[in-house]
Amino acid sequence: MKHEAQNKRRAYIVRLCLVYLMLVLFVCVPPTLSRYHSLAEGSSSAQVAAFNWHYEITSAKAGTDGAMAAYSFYTTHGIKPGWSDTITVTIQNTSQVTCEYTLSVVNETGNLPLDFTPSSASGVLAQGESKTVTVAVLWPLGENS
Repeated sequence: MKHEAQNKRRAYIVRLCLVYLMLVLFVCVPPTLSRYHSLAEGSSSAQVAAFNWHYEITSAKAGTDGAMAAYSFYTTHGIKPGWSDTITVTIQNTSQVTCEYTLSVVNETGNLPLDFTPSSASGVLAQGESKTVTVAVLWPLGENS
């Protein structure tokens, strides 16, 4: 009888260990071995808003052909103290986004005493919006190069 009780106890412990081992194997091991539970496929596209702007420079005296035409007109017809002109700069935002702009008029060479009014302008243009800035150019009387 003593052997029977010991055998039953050993069998019970072996069964308990097997149940514990099965629980560990079925509950803990599969999630650590699995890499992906589901797979999803699809496609999409992304687009960045296009940035684009346009400007035109026209001179009251030289016409509408831009800065180079104005330069040719001025060099052909000559400018001297007392000369003045009005230059119009039109900036147009053809972008898909709102843009900031800054316009600065600078006498690059400094060889002529020209005054520009206004000498700068800045602002914000929404999509499709345009802004016209008129700049007066003057060579004051009595000032030489």
